[in-house]
Amino acid sequence: MTYTKPDWAPLAATALIRLRDEYLRYTDDLRFDGSRPWQRRERPGRTERKMSDRNSGPLDWLAASPTATQIPLHDQLEVLDAGGDPLAFDSDERSRPAVHVPANDLAFLFRLCATLRTPDRVAAIMKANAVTVIETGEDVDLSDVHLMLAATILPEDAQVVQALKLGDPKRAPDLCVIEIGPDDRKKVRSTQEATEALIRGLEAPCPVLTVTEDRAAIPDDIRCALPEPLRLASLSRDVVMAIIAAHGSATGKIDPRVFDALPIDVELARLSDASLMLALRADTPKAIAARLADLVVTPATHHPLSLDDIEGYGDAEAIARRMVSDLQAWSAGDVAWHDVQRSVLFYGPPGTGKSHLATAMAGSAGATLVRGSFAEWQAKGHLGDMLRAMRESFAEAAAAAPAILVIDEIDAVGDRGDPERHNTNYRTQVINAFLLALDGLAENEGVMLVCTTNYLDRIDAA
Repeated sequence: MTYTKPDWAPLAATALIRLRDEYLRYTDDLRFDGSRPWQRRERPGRTERKMSDRNSGPLDWLAASPTATQIPLHDQLEVLDAGGDPLAFDSDERSRPAVHVPANDLAFLFRLCATLRTPDRVAAIMKANAVTVIETGEDVDLSDVHLMLAATILPEDAQVVQALKLGDPKRAPDLCVIEIGPDDRKKVRSTQEATEALIRGLEAPCPVLTVTEDRAAIPDDIRCALPEPLRLASLSRDVVMAIIAAHGSATGKIDPRVFDALPIDVELARLSDASLMLALRADTPKAIAARLADLVVTPATHHPLSLDDIEGYGDAEAIARRMVSDLQAWSAGDVAWHDVQRSVLFYGPPGTGKSHLATAMAGSAGATLVRGSFAEWQAKGHLGDMLRAMRESFAEAAAAAPAILVIDEIDAVGDRGDPERHNTNYRTQVINAFLLALDGLAENEGVMLVCTTNYLDRIDAA
């Protein structure tokens, strides 16, 4: 397929320059306690430096027509013979950028850029009285969100203050940040702190950014009045292309054909940070793509988790075993598809193993496991992008039959009967499209549907 740049490319290019500046600024003052330059809450002013100290055109691979290589033809041929990418070499024959930025920082930066997408969206966050919510999902330090934004994406002179640290400054901050962690509702003191932070921030005469791992951690009476969250974009082929270009090329250019060699988005989204870092240690962009492809298929060579490996799930386990037996019988031609139980909803508090049980079902049945969630789909962008990602998950499951399609946190789809009018049209379109996808799935024999939720009462009646 022909690769086209994502709409967040210009935002990413500017942000990358600023992130590299952060590392240049602290070249002689790096701390080895695990913290990064951009995580410092106070930064000195910009320093002057030679243009040779940084790439003049970071992420040039995103341009409509990349410029020619910077090395002679005979050197290009040698690089090609060795399996390298001539586009990655600069005139000094370096294939790596002059300023090293850790790959996990690049991944986090580009995921943020893919979430916000355009400078206009960034400007909207900074408008007076604006309220924005970013939902990160697991494994993200909430403070890192506003620190990376302040260092690389928000206006460079913006004063960003956390709500609980609001004093009586001579001028109001440019942005007030409210962080609500996943445990804030488990203790009375934490709930009170979360509510206090929200009220204090919303009272401030400045825009407010609320960052949370899960919007369910926000007190109910406030959550219903907040806008729909921006969900932190998952790792995708677009994001990985940007990482490779910024990490593995001295020019910011790479062969666009690398895109086709990358695993699909849903597979990349499941990669661990360690797996991504390991892949990025390969010598060339093509080798990185090949290593990523190996990493996403390697787990299938190991013994998959099965229902025999778990216990203590009670009635849910009994239903899971019955469905596995049905799927195996259908695969063997012993029963008709209309005679099997094809779907189930597992519900219960967080941490009770609902997704774990669904994974074990696929392992026991010898079926392909396909996972999706509304958070993952919505992270792809606007409504059209979100619906496209949702349809791709359903299509992937249909093509892989026998398969089990797992949709986590199905309550995130919303409820058309919700009296809250905000985003009613968006919510209705999403639910209608989801119901249509379910109807289509019913016509595909060999695909079982497993949904999970922490909040049974928040699901649309249909």
